[in-house]
Amino acid sequence: MDCRTRLLLVFTTVATVCLVSCRASRPESPSTRVDKLFAEWNRTDTPGCAVGVSRNGAIVYEHGYGIANLELGVPITSATVFHIASISKSFTAMSIVLAAEHGQLSLDDEVQQYVPEWVDRDDHITIRHLLTHTSGLRDAFGLLGWAAPSESAGDQNTAIVRMLARQRGLNFPPGTEFQYNNGGYNLLGSIVKRATGQSLRAFADANIFKPLGMAHTHVHDDPAMLVPNRACGYSKGIDSWRLALSDNQGVVGKAGMQSTVGDLLLRAQNFDTPRVGTPATLAAMQQRTALIGGKTSTYGFGLDIGRYRGLETIGHSGGDYGIATNVVRYPEQQFAVAVLCNIDSYAMGGTTTINPDALTNSIADIYLADALTPIDASPNMALSPPTPVKLSDEELSIKTGPLSHRG
Repeated sequence: MDCRTRLLLVFTTVATVCLVSCRASRPESPSTRVDKLFAEWNRTDTPGCAVGVSRNGAIVYEHGYGIANLELGVPITSATVFHIASISKSFTAMSIVLAAEHGQLSLDDEVQQYVPEWVDRDDHITIRHLLTHTSGLRDAFGLLGWAAPSESAGDQNTAIVRMLARQRGLNFPPGTEFQYNNGGYNLLGSIVKRATGQSLRAFADANIFKPLGMAHTHVHDDPAMLVPNRACGYSKGIDSWRLALSDNQGVVGKAGMQSTVGDLLLRAQNFDTPRVGTPATLAAMQQRTALIGGKTSTYGFGLDIGRYRGLETIGHSGGDYGIATNVVRYPEQQFAVAVLCNIDSYAMGGTTTINPDALTNSIADIYLADALTPIDASPNMALSPPTPVKLSDEELSIKTGPLSHRG
């Protein structure tokens, strides 16, 4: 081997080593890191999730993992339509505040103005109390569970209004405490219909979905309605996946909406650059609620307001059997994430569950690394376990409803 050949061989070897080393040291792209978060569900034999990420009003990543319909082998994509569970509450709240903008109601109107059959005329529950979960109402779904079958016959939305209208006594005086209440949001859906003359589905479609271009979103008040690209919900049995069958068919207001990750990001963008609702109205939705007595809750109008690693977050999650969802905004960074899954929410327990809140946090870790407080220094990352609280049977009976209705 002559000198020139040796030099060429050495050069080639060094170049190859450098190329391999450079490739090995190159940081992974954000999308690759997101894919790894969902690797467990990126299969052809399990349900899974769709994820969407936006920044400064533009979609930066959308992807689907797993299967939308296991019987037909249809994969999840960014265009897959999911039940979104309690994320629906933020749209019910939006419908209420838009009706107020239109002069069709006031947030400080008492509920009995729209539900004249209300029995207890002295509780003075307002629409604002329902929006902020401060009404003191006992949850309608727990009450229906104890009522005679005839009480819940027919349309569930109407049955819930009847049940709440006859309720005597509250868990606490309106405005003094926060207590998450699904029945209150179902009642808001009925109030939209009574105040505007339009069903919640028609009102939201005309005033929110169409103006924002949310072409794949609707209030699912007709259980028999065909929905293109819809994902089925699944629960894991002992050795196989099974359809998760809801007992709340057609119930709206507290849940009942279907959407895609892309559509939910369009709605998130509306808070940064308003197209629907005035800036003042949108700001009011995102304010923590002041309680009588000086305390403040972390809930606005259909929105949770919190912090993650030092940054403000605004959004809502949802959960049921076969549904695990979350959409969250980081307003100061104009950053938003939507995760929709057709698997049991972790809140429901079960053999196989998923925590969409943890997934959206992990996605924020990837895209907002430079803005987030280091984990060791973040005051809300190392909370001690909560102290168990024991309640009597009587206390439980007035304060709780079936877990499956938490949304």
